[in-house]
Amino acid sequence: MTAVMIYLGAVFAGGLAAIALRLPPLIGFLATGFLLNANGIEKLPGLDVAAELGVTLMLFAIGLKLDIRALLGKEV
Repeated sequence: MTAVMIYLGAVFAGGLAAIALRLPPLIGFLATGFLLNANGIEKLPGLDVAAELGVTLMLFAIGLKLDIRALLGKEV
């Protein structure tokens, strides 16, 4: 339970710091993840599955906003 609280607290603080710097919260979440990994904080058992699911959902959301006509255009 302690590792979960460390992760949640750190990610929340990273997101708030990014917002304070007028950056998207995703930047703070990513930076916090890199810092936690670099400092050797123990990994959670289901973290890999949650990360893959998050990336899949993010790519799906980006795909929903994609305009097909813009992709079929001739300009580079």
